[in-house]
Amino acid sequence: MSFEIKYATSDLYEIGAFMVEAGSDFTNVNYSCTADDNSSKISRVMTSDSSGDALGVVSPLDKTNKISEGYINCQGEYGIGFDEDQEAFISFLTHQNPARLEDEKAAAHLRDLIVSRIEELLECCCPGSVKIYGFGGRWDLPDIEKERAQYVRGVNFMNDCARIAGFDHLMIEGGPTPIAKKNRKNFYSQTQAGKALLVRQQSRDEALIKFDEPFKASDVLAQTQELVALNSQVYSCLGGL
Repeated sequence: MSFEIKYATSDLYEIGAFMVEAGSDFTNVNYSCTADDNSSKISRVMTSDSSGDALGVVSPLDKTNKISEGYINCQGEYGIGFDEDQEAFISFLTHQNPARLEDEKAAAHLRDLIVSRIEELLECCCPGSVKIYGFGGRWDLPDIEKERAQYVRGVNFMNDCARIAGFDHLMIEGGPTPIAKKNRKNFYSQTQAGKALLVRQQSRDEALIKFDEPFKASDVLAQTQELVALNSQVYSCLGGL
């Protein structure tokens, strides 16, 4: 399994070539779908109040390529492994809004769905072939502490799902930079090739480049605390946003 991180300024031809290579056999894990998509078995979790807002969507665990676009505040979890019976890789993908995880009833429903995908993945696949990754999230100024708390909650939620199934996972990007206010991300995978592509905006300040590196999900507090410590300096240098 390999991951490439392509930035929004990357050659769009390369991104297009990745999608052409993936072919048409893909599942669109569309956060904005209006109901459970029975044709592709996308499961959608709504908040338990009367607002009609979506908490998240979860794809089936199967051999198809996965795609989901428009991760802004949202985060995603991707799992992949080699199924011996099918002699093929299988994968799942999620797309959820961490700001709505405060809804305990809806969060428990989403957690159950994700845990079931991970448990099935571990049951079906060769030992050692299973990989689980998290990504996404954004901070906006001036509400950095509120946004940071939501980001941390989302990372901990994903890692808790993995741990319930006896697994730990990696965040494939180092966390959102407070100055990347339009940090929209798109995710594409080639399941059978064992490849995935995360397209996102690059940090705009050299002091924050190191935070583009992957980190253990369990280290999210230390990761974000260091970013907060740098934030005042970076924000001041930019003259405000």
